[in-house]
Amino acid sequence: MSPHYPLRIYHLWGLGNYFCPNCDHQRPALDYQVTAVESTTTTNSVVKFDDYEYTIPVGGVYNIYNALAAYSLARFMNVDKSSIKTAFETNPEIFGRQEKVQIGDKEMVIIMVKNQIGVDTVLDMIKTDPEPYSFAFLLTALPADGEDTSWIWDCNFETLQDQAIPYYLVGAENYRDAATRFKFGGFTDVKVEPDPAKLIDRMQEIPTKRLYAVVTYTSMRQLRKALADRKLIDGGME
Repeated sequence: MSPHYPLRIYHLWGLGNYFCPNCDHQRPALDYQVTAVESTTTTNSVVKFDDYEYTIPVGGVYNIYNALAAYSLARFMNVDKSSIKTAFETNPEIFGRQEKVQIGDKEMVIIMVKNQIGVDTVLDMIKTDPEPYSFAFLLTALPADGEDTSWIWDCNFETLQDQAIPYYLVGAENYRDAATRFKFGGFTDVKVEPDPAKLIDRMQEIPTKRLYAVVTYTSMRQLRKALADRKLIDGGME
């Protein structure tokens, strides 16, 4: 009897212009593509899709991918490029996706994450901020989040240590897991706040004008409810 070999499946995506040297398998011709990334910051990106310039009003390379997906569908549906440009520039903030909340003289930027890839792409984005900022990580592990928190050990939090960030905080229901991760990552003097709602009060002790609050799904809902209760935003999840 021949030995049993498990089936191996290879996913080819995000790999650029791939091809197989032994057969004719290759990336198909692109219908729509990014032809230039002119700038990218924590608040926007200026890009060219098919040599036409667009401003994407949220930061991060990952949002260029999202915008390209929206652009591709719109062009497939025969929407003209000028209408797409207007849609990008007038698109409102969506809850928890780089949502900015003014709390006194401080600004909280809420960014929801779901996994290690999400955290790392967000870290890459916020590190482009030229202004001083503080950092909070709110971790929950309820069914809506995924009940295993081991993924946080794969996140590259250590890359923040080159940023001279003066204030770190971990919080929400699984703050102990987050605090342990930061401790083993070499971070010192990390503040702890189990209650996401109390992050609002802690804004006054933050030494910078801006705080990036990187949050998981349930902690995002808890934080937004507290913000809505204090009339700092309209609604909770709307």
